[in-house]
Amino acid sequence: MKKKSIIVFLIMLVLAFSMAGCNNTTDKNVNNEIKPNEHIFIDSLKETDLPKPDRLINSQEDFIYALDYLAFYRINEKVAFYIGEEYKSTFNGIYREYTRVLQMTSLANIYPIEFTFEDYENDSIVDIKIRTVNIAFIKPTYKNDIPFVSQFDYNAQLNQRAKDFDDFAINKNNKGIIEVESSEQLWYATSLGYLPNPKDNSIASQIYEQAKNVLRRIISDEMNDYEKLKAIYNYLATEIAYDKLTADSASPNGIGKQSYYLEGVFLNNFAVCDGKAKAYLLLARMEGIEVVRITDFKTNNVGHAYNYVKLNNKWYLSCSTFGSNVVNLGTNGEEKLLRVPAYNMFLTTVETPYKNNWGYNSNMYTDIRDKIEKNSFDYWANTMLNINGEEKNLVVSNSNDLVKIVNAIQKNNNLENTVVEFKMVNSNETIENIHDIISNLFNSYEIVILQNRPLEENIYSLVFLNK
Repeated sequence: MKKKSIIVFLIMLVLAFSMAGCNNTTDKNVNNEIKPNEHIFIDSLKETDLPKPDRLINSQEDFIYALDYLAFYRINEKVAFYIGEEYKSTFNGIYREYTRVLQMTSLANIYPIEFTFEDYENDSIVDIKIRTVNIAFIKPTYKNDIPFVSQFDYNAQLNQRAKDFDDFAINKNNKGIIEVESSEQLWYATSLGYLPNPKDNSIASQIYEQAKNVLRRIISDEMNDYEKLKAIYNYLATEIAYDKLTADSASPNGIGKQSYYLEGVFLNNFAVCDGKAKAYLLLARMEGIEVVRITDFKTNNVGHAYNYVKLNNKWYLSCSTFGSNVVNLGTNGEEKLLRVPAYNMFLTTVETPYKNNWGYNSNMYTDIRDKIEKNSFDYWANTMLNINGEEKNLVVSNSNDLVKIVNAIQKNNNLENTVVEFKMVNSNETIENIHDIISNLFNSYEIVILQNRPLEENIYSLVFLNK
């Protein structure tokens, strides 16, 4: 028989993710005695905390889990699996299916993989070997010194919990305890609903403690899930700078750069979209909120990572990367950069305000994607302020409405380096006129008004800067 063996080296750090449990059924067509001396099947390996995959792969979800399991435990010996007849009937070619599945994995796509199928045609056997390499060991050699501003309702929520608070939702509601050592193990175990138990003095231990510190600072137990999600989104959109140089580079050392991992967020405050998406998941899951990490590609194969989040039994798309923009406020050729968060990507749809500019139509988690709300959550209509005993949202029709909102916010918040978003509807005033009125009334600040995406919705960020 002609030997069919292929070694696949895929070092890609932003790939699509879809994760489900393993299938432990038995296929009557599998002969467990086939060439026992030539293959090491998964069930011959030592027991671990995570449920071990079955030797029979009978679905795409089984395949994904098998690959991620090998990567999770960094098993660097060749491991065999059977491909079930039922599953084989759903695809055309084992290698084509393997490459498709690899792009759906969460952990395995990081590593080079040897995938051998010389015994597939006659015996339905494939062999997989993860070549483990070091990851997340390269710190940024440059600093992001672009100043940022914060949403008014983010500033008001900081420093709510005690510094030693440790009663997180994940501690009380989980599938069990999983020992973790790396940052990838940390967020992956959490994504499956397990309580991570970081090894002493491991990088996972360091990062998990930093994640706890973030939640102690930005969230209180009095918050509902909406407020908690909003705080997590704001933390990532505001405090974590986007590492554009790493994202734009095609470095062969990309697998080692911390910006792609939790290290980027919690150790450097500097990450690309995948680091942010993983951190979004970790922080939300620690608070008992269901979030998954998604990746997709544009037609030019540029990757992007984001999240689906579940709120009040509804699913939304959320992207903290494009929920923050760097704008140049300089004039006459001067560069004056500012990082400004926005709620346009907080709880949105699959279409997103960016429409076709980025890949937000992933084939991962299609069951969730089909449930994504058709309309974005209207933050501006649903954010209520008490103005002279009456409830008022952030939808305005004139400058007088906006002045009342700012005055109400100013009673409880310092406006310095703060953003107040508003939606303009049915207004006869120009945004330039509104800018002049606000600037005259609040003349101790430099006032900037920026139009947010989607542009046709007339959503604006009113920014108060020090003069």
